Amino acid sequence: MLPVLVIWDFLSPGALYPIGTDGTTVGRAAATFINANRAGEAMLLTFVLAIPVLRPSYRAALLLLLGAGVIVTFSRAAYCRLDVALGLSAGEGRWCPNTRLLCPSWRWSSFPCY
Repeated sequence: MLPVLVIWDFLSPGALYPIGTDGTTVGRAAATFINANRAGEAMLLTFVLAIPVLRPSYRAALLLLLGAGVIVTFSRAAYCRLDVALGLSAGEGRWCPNTRLLCPSWRWSSFPCY
């Protein structure tokens, strides 16, 4: 839902908040967050927390939407963090054993711990 709002804000500026609002930058989508950097961070955090509960097919669709949403925020920090989201999505967290505390449903018995 959040990436859709961000893309909508990019396509029709001023639809979610007045254009003259303090802290806004015309041309950078932020949806209801007003700040594009915070919008990018919120989208990525939501995606990372949704990875363990989504089916792979839904995960791919959400990743495409997330990528489009992050691109229209023009946030350099969100661009960098998108790499982490792509890595977690591709490997389902297998390369990061400490995430087991957050998502105990992953099966770690078949993966060696280094």
